[in-house]
Amino acid sequence: MKPFHRLVFALLFVLTGTCGATLAAQDQLPVEILPTDGEYAGVSMAEWDARSIQQLLTWPVGMEPGFDPTGALCGLGQSGPVFNLPENFHDSRDNPPTMRCFIPEGLAIHVVINQMVCSTIDASEFYAANEEDMRACAKEAQDWVRDVRVTINGVEVENPMQYRRQTEMFTIQAWAGNGNGLNPGVGLAVVDNITFLILPPEPGQYTIVIEFTDPAHGAQTYIIDVVPPTTLFDQMATPAP
Repeated sequence: MKPFHRLVFALLFVLTGTCGATLAAQDQLPVEILPTDGEYAGVSMAEWDARSIQQLLTWPVGMEPGFDPTGALCGLGQSGPVFNLPENFHDSRDNPPTMRCFIPEGLAIHVVINQMVCSTIDASEFYAANEEDMRACAKEAQDWVRDVRVTINGVEVENPMQYRRQTEMFTIQAWAGNGNGLNPGVGLAVVDNITFLILPPEPGQYTIVIEFTDPAHGAQTYIIDVVPPTTLFDQMATPAP
């Protein structure tokens, strides 16, 4: 499946469906998740979802962070109060790689379990000519995900499917030669998302594992290091385990 349309299994830093949930395992830190109907920095989750796709399309071919398990490209194109955790596009069922990512302290973290995009510039079955068709297309593409298990440091996230939503129709731009199956130019899109937002966590390390019940998709594992900005570059020099 094309990276642009693939489950982002993404990575999600979810603890429980309620704010203020506290990790119970040893050496784990409290993490807050934005409520499904909440806003962060005055922006709704659906809007943060749309912005994450717009950012994804800025990554040049061959430099997509989702194909770099070392985490060296994890910060590519990141700006503002929310850090978009890149999707781990590696989907080896036998030995799925672990992606490592260093994130500056003080940022919220947008994590994706799965995003399905339909647009007016798609060159495949994800093409749709108007908003109604885009919504139906994205929903149908997402409906196969009926169950998913997400853990953070071994603690299971309650009902990850509660974080499913669609965006409003929004503008996207694709460059010539993009690796996302889009015709170059400006178009409109709708995204069906299973995502959530971690409010700025305390410094520390978090291991996120996402597993789909569909056996065709391997588990996705992320090691997230939240570090003070002054030590970020030193931490990034540390090789992934």
